[in-house]
Amino acid sequence: PTSSLAPMALNGRGQVQLELGQRDAAVKTFEDLAKKYPQSEVGKNALYTMARAALEIGQVQMAKDAFDKMVAQAAQYKPDEFVRLGQLFLDKGAWTEAVAAFNYVQDKTQERVLLERTLYGLGKANYELKKYDEAVKGMDLLMKTYPSSGLFYDAKFVLGESYAALNK
Repeated sequence: PTSSLAPMALNGRGQVQLELGQRDAAVKTFEDLAKKYPQSEVGKNALYTMARAALEIGQVQMAKDAFDKMVAQAAQYKPDEFVRLGQLFLDKGAWTEAVAAFNYVQDKTQERVLLERTLYGLGKANYELKKYDEAVKGMDLLMKTYPSSGLFYDAKFVLGESYAALNK
């Protein structure tokens, strides 16, 4: 427990427990990690790590629970962690959580790469939620702010589909 490698060992154990389907044990391990080693890098990011690992193995509900806890301690996490989780939620079809993650980022950073991904993620998730007005808003803002975005074609497609759904 006093080794400098102890936080990494707990992190690894939590990830293995997730992969083995030992959900409750993994949650306890990540909670222990955050409590026992709060100054370590993995201790500070234990909830993010748990959410990311859970999404990678398809445990969407567990990731949602960890994300909710992250939001309650949002100041502890960086905007890019919310963007990455938003993208993972998007990839898993967890549209509501993707919107929540991207919404958090929108006011917290001025970094172009994060804002581009955020605006696209908001548009795409809202499109999938059939909130076409919100999808149009996100994609329009993306196209106006970053007209040469690498997400240009994908954004234009979602924008077109949203307009079609709105009969515009």
